[in-house]
Amino acid sequence: MAQAKDLPKIRSKAITFFTIGMIGVIADVIVPSILLKLVAEFVYLVAFIITIVYSIKLIRRKSYGLGITFLVISSLGLLLLLIGFIVGFIVGLTRSL
Repeated sequence: MAQAKDLPKIRSKAITFFTIGMIGVIADVIVPSILLKLVAEFVYLVAFIITIVYSIKLIRRKSYGLGITFLVISSLGLLLLLIGFIVGFIVGLTRSL
């Protein structure tokens, strides 16, 4: 019975960290300063990793809809961050050559 009692807490934490991650993505796109972009990327990296952890907990507690949705969107956000790092690395490498 402890699982049913913890479900609203886990759900609210997942929604909170997902919202923080999405605000980080929007800030990364909008903000022109490189330092603030790095902070925003770090924020949404951490927030999406925590969201993935909570979405896995939601899936284990049979809340499939919200858990799978957050898992897919957070994974795509982390993939977007990884692609951005790879592109930045390649551009920096080609500029130095």
